[in-house]
Amino acid sequence: MCTRQTLSFIPLVFGLLLSGAVQGQSKTFYPLTFKKSPAPPVQEPAFNYFDATDQGSGINNRFLLAHLSMAAYNNTGLSEADYDAYLLAQYSLHGVLDVEPFHDAQTGADGAIFVTNDAVIVACRGTSGSLTNLADHYADLDKRVKLVKIGSREVGVHQGFWDAAFSVYPEVWSRVATEVASGRRLWLTGHSLGGATASMLAFRLQYMDNIPVQGLITYGAPRVGNDHFYKMAENPAAGGRALTESTQRFVLAGDVAATFWKDGLDSHGRKHTFHHFGITHTIFRNGNVYDFDYFSGELPMGYIPRTMIPWILTFGIHMEYEDALYQETTSLLLAVQDDEVYNAFNALPSN
Repeated sequence: MCTRQTLSFIPLVFGLLLSGAVQGQSKTFYPLTFKKSPAPPVQEPAFNYFDATDQGSGINNRFLLAHLSMAAYNNTGLSEADYDAYLLAQYSLHGVLDVEPFHDAQTGADGAIFVTNDAVIVACRGTSGSLTNLADHYADLDKRVKLVKIGSREVGVHQGFWDAAFSVYPEVWSRVATEVASGRRLWLTGHSLGGATASMLAFRLQYMDNIPVQGLITYGAPRVGNDHFYKMAENPAAGGRALTESTQRFVLAGDVAATFWKDGLDSHGRKHTFHHFGITHTIFRNGNVYDFDYFSGELPMGYIPRTMIPWILTFGIHMEYEDALYQETTSLLLAVQDDEVYNAFNALPSN
């Protein structure tokens, strides 16, 4: 479904090679590309099938957010301003009413807000493929623990991810608050670093600014917070569900990015353990087929040779989430002979 963005994790990879082995599925993976047949004209645009009220079971939402998590990458060679205009021009044909990009050069935080009839969707970009974009790599690697006060409670978060989210928070909050006040439901998504940034935004919006998160879906995202963060995310707030209930994590078995980071130190030198949160779905690739283990929970991973890590992070399974969700979703649509939705999804722009 997508033309994969080549991400540069070189500084990250060097850090891993120096720090020791990374745990992962002991499987051999091979490149996989799906080819689409030309789609006939569609009667309804793709995002008219996005269910803003879904509570986690909708296959359409899972694919459409995987698609937007990759659309957040500028893989076209266009300038930032031109790509912003391109997103609006492209997605206005597919049921999106407006697109508002957000950028911060200092932290590298990047993405766009997509507004549909019933939803406002915040899609955060993962690590840039540019070797010169050190801000992204610094956000990945800065695993110090930042202590954040929320009411009378203190939670610990990954410093790099929190700072990236904080840098674009005012513009994200402004648009999201306006759209939620008008009756739209809030969804967030992101791949890799983008998933971590989306998680930080979702946490702050719901637990610090009382804006309910309808859904957060991430793909190959790392851990973001400590024990106290996780416990707060278990609580309902702002009239919404607990963030642990409204969050879905997709993890391709063997994707080392999902193992980052185990722990970090706060400014007092105290060690904190980082945790994932939400409902985890594991994807296994068997030859040319992706098998989904829904509600798998966190699964143990076997050893991955260090020499495999650069390939996995740049060309391998770390970049295959949209392909996996495309195959799963369209297979189900074809099984129930829902050609209309199938054609609408096939008509989406390639990333």
